[in-house]
Amino acid sequence: MARYDIPPSELDVAGARIGIVAARFNDDIVSRLLEAALDTLAHHGLDRESIPVARVPGAFELPLAARWLATRCGPITDTGDSERSGERPWTAQGTTVLDEEHLGEDSRSHEKPRIARNVTTDAVITLGAVIRGDTPHFDYVCAEAARGIRAVSLELDVPVVFGVLTCDDHAQALARAGGEPAPPMHDDPADLSGPADRSRFAAAGDGHRSKGREAALVALEMVSLRRRLGA
Repeated sequence: MARYDIPPSELDVAGARIGIVAARFNDDIVSRLLEAALDTLAHHGLDRESIPVARVPGAFELPLAARWLATRCGPITDTGDSERSGERPWTAQGTTVLDEEHLGEDSRSHEKPRIARNVTTDAVITLGAVIRGDTPHFDYVCAEAARGIRAVSLELDVPVVFGVLTCDDHAQALARAGGEPAPPMHDDPADLSGPADRSRFAAAGDGHRSKGREAALVALEMVSLRRRLGA
């Protein structure tokens, strides 16, 4: 399995504003990705408690939620009180982009009018796990999630990281989330890979091998690169 890493000394991420959108579907996998991502961001100096995390039903909903998160405030609350009160902790350093949303035609130019939208996030990490089944559903979900995430990133001019696992089975997904896949069942009680030892593998986890960690590193590197380029 391919690995990605970057030395911390190469990163300029002080004060970075990074949010996470994570799917609930296949939550045993996604929760591992989420924990690894949060641990990695905290390891590089971000306040774990202030990192906004939005949960969505599945991978298909990730792009829209990433767009919402990129243009909103800091920590998410259940009641949304900060939104109603007008508090936007990240707005002061936000970047204004133009939204191509169609609100009616300009009578002179016949072009779509554009509205300003404030980008309040340096990067968004999307996390999910799509496992192949018996129907083409897998292909549609994976393709549309990837296409949507890319579109949001280009539209808002902000890194939106694709941290979605697309695997053939649960064991593949578990391995890429940092956990060891359970070995085959055996009837021999003396065999260490038998039922008595399966829980050790099922519960095992290694955040350093998690694609959640890699997604967080990608976000950090892109934030750092933008600062160096002055983009």
